[in-house]
Formats: sequence, C-alpha cells, structure tokens
Amino acid sequence: MSHLKIAALLSVLSLPCMAETVTERFSRMDLNKDGFLSEQEFIQGMAPSSVQTGVPYTEQAVPMNELSAAEKQKIVDEAVSEAKKMLPFKVDQATTWTDIYGGKDEIHYVYRIDMDISTMPAEQAEIMRPVLEAQICPKIKPAMCGVANDVLLKNGISLKSRYNDKSGRLLAECRFAGTDCR
Repeated sequence: MSHLKIAALLSVLSLPCMAETVTERFSRMDLNKDGFLSEQEFIQGMAPSSVQTGVPYTEQAVPMNELSAAEKQKIVDEAVSEAKKMLPFKVDQATTWTDIYGGKDEIHYVYRIDMDISTMPAEQAEIMRPVLEAQICPKIKPAMCGVANDVLLKNGISLKSRYNDKSGRLLAECRFAGTDCR
C-alpha cells in the first residue's frame, strides 16, 4: 500500500468527526488481521457506508463554501496533532513517514526514503526530481482523491507530500487539491 494512502488514511481517520479511533478503524479494516492493509482491504474499508450514518454518502461532505478559514484551520490542526502521535511511521522497507505539519489550508507530509543522493551532483539530482515526481505523484493521486476528497480536499484543504533522501535532500514533491480529483 502506498505510503501516501496511509498518510491520508491516518489524517482523515484522526479527525474528531470520525466515530472510530484510528486503531479501531485500522483493526476493522485489517480483514485478515496480519497487521497490514492490502490495497483491497483499504479500498473496502474506506467504502462509504450510508448504513452507519444514515446519511447518503454524497451528502456527508460539507460544501467548500460553508467552511470558514477558522474551521479549515481547526480541521488541519486536529489532523496534524493526531497524526504526529504516530510518527515516525515505517511505511515500507524503504520509506518512513517522519513528519506532518499544517499550513494555511494545507497539510504537509514528509517522508524519508532510504537512499542517499548527497554525493550526487546537484544538477543530476535536479534532473532526477521530475522523473521521480512523474512516477510517484500519478500513482498516489487516486488514493489521495479517494481517501481525503470528502473531508479535506472538497473543503479547500490541499495536501502536499515531500520525499527526502537520508540526508534531507528533496527527491520529489506532490501536491493535491480538490480540483485534482474531478
């Protein structure tokens, strides 16, 4: 499962408006109880359930124009605060989610990938960045749109993920806004 899927899942599930705790939701979604969410378990677990809320899924999100800047900031602050409690989080063998922080109307995710480009010439690293972004960003877009769209993106809160190497040098950066998920 993509590390951005996990990041989005943890941020969305950490909002107080969600009935379950992150641990409860994860446990419920982990159908085979192996401690990991497969893509199928994740998608099935995130499927809307109008049975649970009694409200049709299409009516659950508050339209973007109804949230004030203070309400958006509260959502950002709460998501960041809850997610920080779980960091660092080993996403896969080579990737660790190391930080999360909020900005104005956005949430920033920071990951460390177990590679070191500090010995690479700066020009070569800059050439590599768009190649990595072209590989990473399209792969995580469906997950971000599927997981964070109703709670974050549709409410004007964008998501930005930054991938650094071991030395802290930027490898890739992806940004998602509500308009990316139409």
